[in-house]
Amino acid sequence: MIGLKAAIIERWPRALPWLIMPILIGLLPAWSLAIGSLSLLLALHLPLYMIHQIDEHLWPGGFRLYVNREIFRSSDPLVPATAGAIAFVNIVLVLLPLMLGAIPHQLQPGFVWLGLVMLAVSLVNSLAHIGLAIVRRQRNPGLITAILLLLPFSLWSLHVATQHLGLGWSQLALLIGAALVLHGVVAAIIAAPWRRTSATG
Repeated sequence: MIGLKAAIIERWPRALPWLIMPILIGLLPAWSLAIGSLSLLLALHLPLYMIHQIDEHLWPGGFRLYVNREIFRSSDPLVPATAGAIAFVNIVLVLLPLMLGAIPHQLQPGFVWLGLVMLAVSLVNSLAHIGLAIVRRQRNPGLITAILLLLPFSLWSLHVATQHLGLGWSQLALLIGAALVLHGVVAAIIAAPWRRTSATG
């Protein structure tokens, strides 16, 4: 079990390209309908976010080292954002909800709201990448796909959601709030080793 866990932590980014292609091919017949279909947009969100993860963690990659060096100012490039924490966040808190949110609402109506929260997560994430780049005046891992993929896709998909579900500003604010809370949870998970080290030091 330990061996499997270690393999997943080390290799999950390398599996992304092999997972994306079957998903995109499977959705290919419906692409022409996706622009106005909320269900198809939620399904398409999964492979698009995986492309963003490739940008961050595989090629050109470097997100973990960037966070440790630039955000936490750590002298050790491997902490506090550990490989295990990064894998947990991206698999359990990102990919799994994206997969559940992609389930058609005809089969499971409740999961559509999870899909909407993940769209808000993509919006907040893309704005965070852009804001960080502006403040630090440098490229950060994931910036290109944040600008070219996540930002326009999340904005359009949330717009489609408002048309299909009649969402108002209060519901959109709740979605953004949930996305901010999830980002806070992610930050807490990644910073946990740093907080423990600081406390013992």
